[in-house]
Amino acid sequence: MYGIGLPELLLIVPIGLILFGPKKLSELAKAVGEEVSRPKRPAVEEVDVETLRRLAERLRVEAEGKSKEQLARKVIERAREKG
Repeated sequence: MYGIGLPELLLIVPIGLILFGPKKLSELAKAVGEEVSRPKRPAVEEVDVETLRRLAERLRVEAEGKSKEQLARKVIERAREKG
């Protein structure tokens, strides 16, 4: 997992305890764990409207009158349905 094994953890944890203390270290570990476990997918803001419209057309999703966010949700739903 990310090239970090037991020897590295045995070195990192004591240094982290010294630098941050046990309370802050547990908060940092939780934040890192949440970030790593979160599925990586592009944010809606990174996709331009034309790309969304082309995807909607391919997936036969009605694009008229929908905001960028609504259109993105519908495209994702349809793509999941189609597998």
